[in-house]
Amino acid sequence: MSREAQRKSENLITISKQEVHFALQSSYMRNRYPSTTFAYFVDLLGKKVQNPVVQRFQHMFPQYTLVPDPFDGSVSFIDSEGNTYSTVELVAMQLAETMKIASRFAEEPVTDAIITVPPYFNQVERSAMMRAADLAGINLISLMNDNTAGESAIIHLF
Repeated sequence: MSREAQRKSENLITISKQEVHFALQSSYMRNRYPSTTFAYFVDLLGKKVQNPVVQRFQHMFPQYTLVPDPFDGSVSFIDSEGNTYSTVELVAMQLAETMKIASRFAEEPVTDAIITVPPYFNQVERSAMMRAADLAGINLISLMNDNTAGESAIIHLF
């Protein structure tokens, strides 16, 4: 949920001059700072640079410089200022911002979470999401398949 519109928002992060912007604010900055506005990075989570999905991503978004992360060989971005951000770091930034929004909405600190992941995520991608949650300071209760989460929400309505 976005802070501005109180609805689901794009996973966008703009890092410019040491300032980090998310969602709607980031979408406004996307054209001015294309190489420091990161989008669709969750699709690259846990994948190696040689993966066909990463190659297709690079073809679709040539403004990004992608390199292997020295930690695990997964995708990292290098921005126009020479800073490197792993996909795990970017997801962690997004998760931390989401937890801040949840805490403001709940009017108390929110530290625990169940995070949904796409059904096609493999174990490596799920592990990368768990590392991102840990990096964001989240007490991860569980990872849940997106479809299962949707079904659970519907069941609770009846």
